[in-house]
Amino acid sequence: MKRPFEKQPRTLEEQILRLEQRGLIIHDPQRAKEFLAKVQYMRLRPYWHPFEENPEKHTFRKGTTFDDLTALYIRDQHLRLLVFEAIAHVEVALRSQWAYQLALAHGTQAYLNAALHHNPHYHRENLEQLLEEWDRAWEHDPVLRHFKETYQDEYPPIWLACEAISFGTLSRFFANLKDRALSESIASRFGLPHSYLKRVIKHLVVVRNIVAHHGRLWDRKITAFSLPLPEKRPFKLREAMLKALDQQRIYSTLAVLVYMGEHLGYREEWYPRLKALLEQYGTYLHQRMGFPHDWERLELWR
Repeated sequence: MKRPFEKQPRTLEEQILRLEQRGLIIHDPQRAKEFLAKVQYMRLRPYWHPFEENPEKHTFRKGTTFDDLTALYIRDQHLRLLVFEAIAHVEVALRSQWAYQLALAHGTQAYLNAALHHNPHYHRENLEQLLEEWDRAWEHDPVLRHFKETYQDEYPPIWLACEAISFGTLSRFFANLKDRALSESIASRFGLPHSYLKRVIKHLVVVRNIVAHHGRLWDRKITAFSLPLPEKRPFKLREAMLKALDQQRIYSTLAVLVYMGEHLGYREEWYPRLKALLEQYGTYLHQRMGFPHDWERLELWR
């Protein structure tokens, strides 16, 4: 049975005292106070779970310091930035390929054609969303505004529409695309089967939204549009994902981003920075991220 919420707000000084009473070592209370003022107690709270001795009483393991918590928080910030960077490469490439392949095959405004899509109802909804996004975007973008002010056409060409469309709407257009040859042409740029890429993109939209809202990423279970295993290929991605301790953790997401980085050209510069960050976590924290103990020996990660 639910009960009323009766907890009262605490001052920063009271929050620090509560943490100390639970066994956390705080060497510099003023610095801790400043950190909590910026980050907020409840945002930091999930980052001390790995350091708890008694999760029910929320008491800390002996020797745990406030710096341990903030270091994990800051590492997660860096992880979010790296993940956002990689997803940006994927998103831009998908926009480009979606516009290029559809325009060449079916003309300037191919995205308007419901016959190219599996579900006409979904297509209508997606199109309405795209046009809303276009109406919000063109006033603030000189390139899009030039089309609006110069041409009498009601709808923009797909290569302009793809600059206004959101990643979420684009993912739904791509998922609903019926023409197998078109889907395969787009997916070949990413090195993935077209049916698998459609599921990957939906997953990355969820991850991107977590990152954009500064959500905890490093040990989060990503339950919406979880990544499935590739059925057969690519083999080294399947091998790496088979080893995941938990398919819903960030390990699987990172494996896909590392793999696509080879095909989109960002792996060489991006992966060393990711690997250097991962080395800061340590084996126990790797496990909470879904990493198997021998992950660095797998072909994908070498």
